[in-house]
Amino acid sequence: MNAMLLALLDNRRPDRARTVPAARASPASGMRRWADPAAVLAATALIAVRAAGLGRWIVDDAAVTFAYARSIDEGLGPAQLPGAAPVEGYSNPSWLALMALGRRLGLFDHGAFLGVSDLVLYPKALALLCTAGTLACIAWTARAVLPGRAWAVTLLVGTALATNLSYVAWSFSGLENPLYGLSAAATAALLVRGVTRGDLTAPRTAVAAATIALLAALTRPDGAVLAARAGHIGACRATLTPAKGAAL
Repeated sequence: MNAMLLALLDNRRPDRARTVPAARASPASGMRRWADPAAVLAATALIAVRAAGLGRWIVDDAAVTFAYARSIDEGLGPAQLPGAAPVEGYSNPSWLALMALGRRLGLFDHGAFLGVSDLVLYPKALALLCTAGTLACIAWTARAVLPGRAWAVTLLVGTALATNLSYVAWSFSGLENPLYGLSAAATAALLVRGVTRGDLTAPRTAVAAATIALLAALTRPDGAVLAARAGHIGACRATLTPAKGAAL
């Protein structure tokens, strides 16, 4: 009897405990994990196909930013033409900085790739990245409101944007519009998730909103409206009851 008891106790020792195999994730859960990124990629591809139909078109106004990027990269300062007096003839410093950075890295205003000028390829590539970022923000927002259905919302919005020729044309026109759209989508995502988590007035949310607002204001002058609206919502949320603040 004592031998049997000792054997039983010995089997219950921590160092002799049997290892319970970890539960394996089901295929369905794995598919859900990749559903949102897949939806972002698919929606981006739809917009890219529509943009490809525009060919090499770049709006004439984009040449102003391109000229400033060349002058700044060559050390001539913010001058539109070599030898001209420096003048701030642009209203999109953040987009201009990306153009100048691309030129410094040899990606912009240096030649052609497969017969296509990098004056066309580089800004359109940036536009595609901004579009993907915008769709990622949409998926991130939808995940907070409709868990498990964010991929469907992302595909729906991406399809709607792809069928909107005005959106596609101006996003891939060489201007700062895609970066501005990304900052607007990021602001909306931050505010919605702040409301759903109940930390809209938290310091980290305020810092993130201020950073995005600064980017928006440096992309287009009317980007300051996003900052004002975000601050207004935060102030109202802080003074209202939780139920009314959530409704806002």
